[in-house]
Amino acid sequence: MARQAGLLITTFVMLICLQSCSKNIDDIYTENIKARGGADQIAALTAQRIAGKLSTGSDNIAFTIRVKRPDCIRMNITTEREDMILASNGVTVWVDTPYDSEGAIPMPEAEAVKLEEMYDVLFGLLQSRREKGDSMILLGKEKVGEVQAYKIQAIQADGAIQDIYINADTYLEIKRSSSAVYGKNDVETVSLYEDYREVAGVMIPHAVKEFINDRLDHTTIYTHIEANVEMPDTLFVMPVTP
Repeated sequence: MARQAGLLITTFVMLICLQSCSKNIDDIYTENIKARGGADQIAALTAQRIAGKLSTGSDNIAFTIRVKRPDCIRMNITTEREDMILASNGVTVWVDTPYDSEGAIPMPEAEAVKLEEMYDVLFGLLQSRREKGDSMILLGKEKVGEVQAYKIQAIQADGAIQDIYINADTYLEIKRSSSAVYGKNDVETVSLYEDYREVAGVMIPHAVKEFINDRLDHTTIYTHIEANVEMPDTLFVMPVTP
């Protein structure tokens, strides 16, 4: 009797495992779209205006962000020492600081990547990378903290790789990791997505913790998000210095 019970339990566990492992990337993507609010609600969210702060532990830096489909983002950072603009119109990524007498200039690649990642997260990391034509490979499941997650490797056309982790229960993005070489140093960046809240029917993380080489570097907190605010395209275009 005990042996039969053991066989039944083993069979049940195997069936659960087969079921959980039978999902492919298309299945996970479909569930991710549903979890975030559904295709119609996501398509209707075309722009966002965001107020927030970046916390480094010792400092809290206020910012505003405007994002607009497709691929437009502008971040205004205000501190006691400076006002800075980081922006992209989907073609040119640029920065304007009070320290540069030339006015707005093209942004260094490392910072440009960070701005693109911010846009992707606000409009859905997995969806954005898929729409941009990344190759996707499902690498199985891994634990993120105490949570089981699907690990998907996204490979961009230029060869850059990032791993996207999808919560196996909620199907929302919970982690992103990538590696790069800056100078002579290998740098691993890990972002954790937390505090999901609904904005115009779409689930968006309101807190992002970023770790660099296993050390918490900063936390980005979105305190208020407005949906579908009117924004002129010129807001994202790099101004020309006379």
